[in-house]
Amino acid sequence: MKTTDGDKGFAPFVQCELDRDDKEAVKSNVLKAVEAADFVAKAVEDGYRVTFAWDAKSDAVSVIMTGISDTCQNRGYALSARAPTYLGAITSLMYKHIHKLGEDWPKTPGGSRRDSWG
Repeated sequence: MKTTDGDKGFAPFVQCELDRDDKEAVKSNVLKAVEAADFVAKAVEDGYRVTFAWDAKSDAVSVIMTGISDTCQNRGYALSARAPTYLGAITSLMYKHIHKLGEDWPKTPGGSRRDSWG
């Protein structure tokens, strides 16, 4: 697996920012709990690890999807999203993964701007 921090095994984050129109689309279409659960379950089946944490710097929920399976097309890379709620964060992640990146992430890692939606 590619790493960004020596031998610690951290996957590099893929750069994917939401512009104003993207954020409005996400905010106006927040997934229901069952839809969010379905997305997370499919991600796990497709070879991703999905983790959640509170991001104090952004004052938001952070969700990270990391390709870990040998058959995962994004193995060794991570994609993150943030929002004020868990459902919003999952919606933002799904939007990035499917609509912005077409499920095949660029293999050039990058950071992200910090705000509560992104």
